[in-house]
Amino acid sequence: MLLNRLVGLFSHDMGIDLGTANTLVCLVGQNLKHTPGIAARIFRAVEKINVLMISQGASQRNVSLVVEERDAEEAVRLLHRELFE
Repeated sequence: MLLNRLVGLFSHDMGIDLGTANTLVCLVGQNLKHTPGIAARIFRAVEKINVLMISQGASQRNVSLVVEERDAEEAVRLLHRELFE
């Protein structure tokens, strides 16, 4: 597989570590980028879950989190509770 070959070539020089049991959780909503306090609410909801990465796209409509696969369902449940209930 090409990805495995690339990681093998560059991992020693660049510190690449390809995690295998991670899940991408995406929050999609109108104008998230300009909603004051949205990051605080997101992190408050998942404060007991290890968030490996957070990213906000240029579209202003989504925020993505990478969490361990075992925490994915709980993260979605907690985010839903915080943002929609």
